[in-house]
Amino acid sequence: MEAWLRCPICLEIADQAMETSCCHQVHCRACVARVNRCAQCRHEPVRAEASALARRMIDSLPFKCPHCDRRGPRGEIREHEVACERRPIKCPAPDCQYQGLAPEFLLHLKDKHREALLRNADKCFA
Repeated sequence: MEAWLRCPICLEIADQAMETSCCHQVHCRACVARVNRCAQCRHEPVRAEASALARRMIDSLPFKCPHCDRRGPRGEIREHEVACERRPIKCPAPDCQYQGLAPEFLLHLKDKHREALLRNADKCFA
């Protein structure tokens, strides 16, 4: 089943699956947006619409977090990636090269970027 859900452009499981109207091939939303011709049948111009069925099928596929080995349905991957405490986080501050796990990253922000945090705290909860 996974083969039918792979994007012919990036060869990954289609992200935000779109189905072409020409040959009904599933593509990633971002991939199909960058091409003029269907990657499968070469029809031009390519037209695609969101595929609710493919998206539901993809969301039900299993995934394993590469950072903490948590397993679950693929539909929960984005939510988990944000909350995963084992995911490395790169500091977004200009000229800062720090990268670390969530608990250490929070300490880094407090220790090295205290003024910026205080100045921009209102943006965290907007």
